[in-house]
Amino acid sequence: FLTDSLSRVVSEDDVSTTLYLQRTGGLLGDVTLTWVLVGSNGPTDISPSGGTVDFAEGVDNGEIQFNIIPDELSEFLETFQVQLVNVTGGARLSSLGDTQATISIQASDYPHGLFNFPLGQRAVTVQEGSNFSLTIIR
Repeated sequence: FLTDSLSRVVSEDDVSTTLYLQRTGGLLGDVTLTWVLVGSNGPTDISPSGGTVDFAEGVDNGEIQFNIIPDELSEFLETFQVQLVNVTGGARLSSLGDTQATISIQASDYPHGLFNFPLGQRAVTVQEGSNFSLTIIR
């Protein structure tokens, strides 16, 4: 992965995000890179969950595009790892620790709750010294 693609933070409102790959050390021959997406809750809010990237001879860069899938669930930060798992055509995976990237989807849909006053209780008139109560909706 390119350095700026090793960690990516997106919101559930984002439509997609892209990670960029770099082929170094030689550009001879066609090679195919295989990758897989793994996450703590399973990759349900992001797709695809795996695939390949083809590099033609002489090509030194590629990309993996992910779709962010919105839902109505209240969720905390979700983190997924994209792991480069295999390469064919005579190339090898890097040993420099740059074969895994992280995509984080920010917390959404107010996982701790959203509070408000009911529409009919936003303005209340009371006598001085009297008690009153308000309803708060979570």
